[in-house]
Amino acid sequence: MTRAEAIEMITNVLPAFDERQVSRLAEVARSMAGRPAALELSPEDLAGIERPREDFKGGRTLSSSEARAMAAGLAVRTADVIR
Repeated sequence: MTRAEAIEMITNVLPAFDERQVSRLAEVARSMAGRPAALELSPEDLAGIERPREDFKGGRTLSSSEARAMAAGLAVRTADVIR
């Protein structure tokens, strides 16, 4: 949804809101105002997210011991980078 579409949708539904809903929407908007914008994901990032989903659907998963070993290896590599 584009920014213009989102603003139009909010503008269209706002008259139907009761006072409590309008107040809640204002609270949500205020809380979001100080936050950085959402991170835009590149096509490569999106593909990286989708790949494990497809692996899981295809039955390509790790056993718990394989996953622990992989996580331990990642922890060691991360510690080496931090040092």
